[in-house]
Amino acid sequence: MIYRSTGNRACSLLYNFIRQFPAKGNKRWLIPSNVCEVVPLTFYSAKAQVKYGDINPEDLFLNLEGHDFNSIHGILIIAPYGRAVTKRIKVELNKLKSQYPDLLIVLDLCLSYPELSEPDFSIADMILYSTGYSKPVDIEYGGFAYTKRSLEFENKLISNSEEFDTKIAKYISKLKNSADSGYEPDWLDTTLNRFDQKEYFAQIEQESTRLEEHKQRLFSLYKKLLPDTIKLKDEYQSWRFNILVPKKELLFESLKKAGLFASSHYSVVQPDVSSPVAKELSLGIVNLFFDKYFSEEKTISICAVINQHLSLYQSEESFILFLNKFSSVRAKS
Repeated sequence: MIYRSTGNRACSLLYNFIRQFPAKGNKRWLIPSNVCEVVPLTFYSAKAQVKYGDINPEDLFLNLEGHDFNSIHGILIIAPYGRAVTKRIKVELNKLKSQYPDLLIVLDLCLSYPELSEPDFSIADMILYSTGYSKPVDIEYGGFAYTKRSLEFENKLISNSEEFDTKIAKYISKLKNSADSGYEPDWLDTTLNRFDQKEYFAQIEQESTRLEEHKQRLFSLYKKLLPDTIKLKDEYQSWRFNILVPKKELLFESLKKAGLFASSHYSVVQPDVSSPVAKELSLGIVNLFFDKYFSEEKTISICAVINQHLSLYQSEESFILFLNKFSSVRAKS
């Protein structure tokens, strides 16, 4: 039987899953080193131990080689930029599951479009989606998860969003200073199914349909106006339009001067963690918006700024080497 649960945030569902299936002894969760800070914060708040792993330059998923899985309780697989799980990951996870039957696997698909039909559960114990702010289908709240076993919730409602913002800022500061203890779940609203499920999933479906046309217009502009050499392949473009650029910080300065903005996710959460591939990727990855808050006019303007920036720096040898490092995930090598 497959269970579907909803929560105020996707991380509250993950928190309850971690708490419900605790590790024995000193076993840890293996997670990618380049994640949203809320992810390791969720593990630490659930009193779980974490091991950070680097990513594979061939597909940007967690690199599963070189780990002692006798000491691993579970694996968090995050779909990079919403990309579908690759054949390599499926093969390796199936192999690990056969060798370590008690190994837990969570698929974090929070940057993917929500799947409302029954998912493929051949390799996962939990599949997690988010519909919060800035996600592919943004209804400004909520998350849901498919699990093989019913989730037990610690029902706890935090008082207000200001309290959340203050507490999470404090914990993220600790996290970036490489602290792995001293976290509490006092920033998490773990209330089960606060909203009507039928209405919630109907809203997801409606918003998905409404956003698709807008997204495709902006997507087509990015495809047309930017060179293929800097774009990631289409399978990495479901969340935002992702490109690789030289001298990223200078580009962001130019965008700011033009009254424009972009993002750059994700850096390595804890600087002292050895993750050379993830750290290198973070130097040049830029995420361009095509959500409901971004317009066609801004899309055209931002492409002009990027192309001007490229005309100055794209021929530098260091950038060419950087592009070659990630040739497998680029639209054109």
